[in-house]
Amino acid sequence: MSSFAEPSPLLLSVLAGVAESLRPLTGPAVNVQSVSPTETVLAPGWGEPSGQPPAFLVQADVDGQDFAFHVHEGGSAAEQSWRCAQALMDAAQEAVGSTPYPPCPGHRHPMTVERDGERVYWCCPGAPRVPVAPITQGF
Repeated sequence: MSSFAEPSPLLLSVLAGVAESLRPLTGPAVNVQSVSPTETVLAPGWGEPSGQPPAFLVQADVDGQDFAFHVHEGGSAAEQSWRCAQALMDAAQEAVGSTPYPPCPGHRHPMTVERDGERVYWCCPGAPRVPVAPITQGF
């Protein structure tokens, strides 16, 4: 695989699913603006750059605040969903500043993302085994 490959339909679907999963949880929706190939960015656990899966720069916005993050192809749909949700959550939180993003219902902290097999979901960090909203049900 070339590090400048086009994003797979699975990756594009995963990104759309992660963004859509936030819609019922947040006032401002995440809008994925573009997904473009980029130079390989080292990801933990992937080894040397030559062994890296293709990397992509995702540009998005939330509530008028632009942000960007990197994602890598590779792994199952659940693995990609978990990685994309983590990266999106971190970048969006930086973009919106002190407002928790995504907000945890009834709390003053952001939700976190968890994975249980093929299920990936948003949850309260105080109750990581209790899904608040699904990201995937399993593909």
